[in-house]
Amino acid sequence: MPTQRSVVCASDKPWVRSKIKVLVARRQRALKAHGKDSHLYKSLRNKVQQEIESCKRVYFNNKVSSLKDTNVTRWWSEIKALCGLKDSQEWWHQLLCANISPLTLLLSRSTLPLRTDGAF
Repeated sequence: MPTQRSVVCASDKPWVRSKIKVLVARRQRALKAHGKDSHLYKSLRNKVQQEIESCKRVYFNNKVSSLKDTNVTRWWSEIKALCGLKDSQEWWHQLLCANISPLTLLLSRSTLPLRTDGAF
């Protein structure tokens, strides 16, 4: 079985795998050959989107689960990085944003709610 090569760039997102790149290349060839209204192009477009979503979900779930056994400072630094916040930004800036990321929603569901009485 012939193998296909894919180039890994430094600017690639961490969840981008060679399978995604191969699917994107096939989708682009279908677009060039058949146009954007063809059934083949639309099918490959949907496969690319599904694969990207799946890879993102696996990547973020693995990142969050690996942080459960780490110290709090590192945990918050990684969570801020995953959510797109800078270390210098305060956590509440994310709450002011109208576009809350899916990762933020995932994290909020997997953590305990804050208590108002100040107890841990």
